[in-house]
Amino acid sequence: MDPKTTVKRWVEAINQHDPDAVASCFDPDYHDEAPARRGESVVGRQKVRQNFVTLFKDIPDIRAELIGCIAEGDEKVWIEWRMGGTRKDGTKMEFAGVNIFGVKDGRLARGRIYSELVREAGDIDAQIGRMAGGSSEEQSEASIIANTSEAKTVSLGPNRVAFLLRGEQTKGHYSLSEFTLAPPPAPGAPMHVHKAEDELTYVLEGEVEFMLEERSERASVGSFFLVPKGTPHTLSNAGAGAARILVVLTPPGFEGYWEEASQLLERSGGDPDPAQMRALQEKHNMDAGGQARRFSPEA
Repeated sequence: MDPKTTVKRWVEAINQHDPDAVASCFDPDYHDEAPARRGESVVGRQKVRQNFVTLFKDIPDIRAELIGCIAEGDEKVWIEWRMGGTRKDGTKMEFAGVNIFGVKDGRLARGRIYSELVREAGDIDAQIGRMAGGSSEEQSEASIIANTSEAKTVSLGPNRVAFLLRGEQTKGHYSLSEFTLAPPPAPGAPMHVHKAEDELTYVLEGEVEFMLEERSERASVGSFFLVPKGTPHTLSNAGAGAARILVVLTPPGFEGYWEEASQLLERSGGDPDPAQMRALQEKHNMDAGGQARRFSPEA
């Protein structure tokens, strides 16, 4: 069997959500490795089947797409693919990668797997800086001593966000940002949920009105709030002057929303199309019940 046919059969089986059909595409003694993640491997056809049973259960609408496929004779095939769907908790997941498969008797017998969770990683300058400064793994393991003044800062109307730690600096565990909230009449965020992130907020300066589900608390310096993903919440500046908060997000990634929102505000002269803002919120797994976030008071 042509290796390309084997791979296409595998993708079709994934999209049919048929773990037995998926497993039939693999040799009983299949084994693979992930060179970018040492120690991660799959051994045996049954382990392949077990993995896809879990995926089909946890991501009921998962779909795979074969982007490219190149065969080297009858025994090797290179593929580029994307796979994604929505988890039961509402979190959208998307993976992309390149696999190199060895083929034996029309089945996938061995693999080298290069896959990654699709995420916002910053602009090309940031990427080049990380490459020039060493691998992301090396950087994430390094101790850090820094000053807030050294962090990248963006404007969100009258508010400011300083990105103190990004996900690539913490091995993808969390991000740390400092948010400066302008006083009223600058609006706070609408009630919303984060579908993918847990959030910890700590008040550094000023007074903040915090709403968690149906509870409302007025918080001063030293107060903090832990918001599990999926929990409705919002906050606003309740004082006469600026308020500063530290925000920890785990896993990291939502801070990319603030970065892109700043760019959208700049391009629109401070008054972006609400539909564009809602699309940006959805992209970053923020559900505000159809409301668009505003950063300046309505005229």
